[in-house]
Amino acid sequence: MAVDLAFKRAEQGDYAEVSAILAQSWRWAYRGILEQGFLDSIKDDRWVEFLQKTEGLTVIMLTVDGQPAGASVYRRSANSDFTADGEVVCLYLLPEHAGKGLGRALLLHVEELLAAVYGEKGDESRTTVVSGSLVIRKSVKNCD
Repeated sequence: MAVDLAFKRAEQGDYAEVSAILAQSWRWAYRGILEQGFLDSIKDDRWVEFLQKTEGLTVIMLTVDGQPAGASVYRRSANSDFTADGEVVCLYLLPEHAGKGLGRALLLHVEELLAAVYGEKGDESRTTVVSGSLVIRKSVKNCD
């Protein structure tokens, strides 16, 4: 069965929906890792204010057959050693969409967007993926 995947740059009016995706994903993905009481306390609107007030964020929503499935947030790197680079702040899928390759599709789309913005500054640009204390730097070669 074919599905219709679409990527959309989220606007202010989409932030409640994006925040709900993040919250539902946290409650599912971090079960057994973080304290359950904390996870249960995460409200769907937890990240709305952060998304509205944090300058320089780009928010991408993934939809499957027209319904929200995931979201990613990226920006210019916050690391002072890599200010010419892009940084994936987060990438989450709703639990029912996990394990289907959609996270990979979303990451590849975001990498393309980052390369378009940050890949013009020389022969290489780095995409930094930040997940808690784990930082992965991946070189993205220009294809000029």
